[in-house]
Amino acid sequence: MAYGGVEKREHERISQPFIIIFRIHQKEGSKEEHAWNMVTIRNLSIGGMCFNYLEKFALGTALEFNITLPSSLGAIRCLGEVQRIDEDLNYVIDGKEIPIYGIGVQFTDIEDDKKEALAKIIKDFSKK
Repeated sequence: MAYGGVEKREHERISQPFIIIFRIHQKEGSKEEHAWNMVTIRNLSIGGMCFNYLEKFALGTALEFNITLPSSLGAIRCLGEVQRIDEDLNYVIDGKEIPIYGIGVQFTDIEDDKKEALAKIIKDFSKK
């Protein structure tokens, strides 16, 4: 369903099912190791992304990403912060309803050259 309100997003987004891996960002000096998780993103911009996940994160949770896109760029490693949680998604598997959370993330630390490459990929995909 298309959004009918006023668009508040600052950056153009593309809806491409890229597969990424992420984990909760390990604070410097922390010995707690967080596992990497693989998800398919719902949409992507140079400012952030949205993906579905089986667990709910607290707003402000810092996440670490490894994004591999169709280019010779290689993986984009960056950090982001959970800014939005959509709780109205559900899948039905074997008759059982499973809650799925839409996780909206804003990038907080991404190298300039990676951001430029990401912008080019988004521009190329938005033309298709």
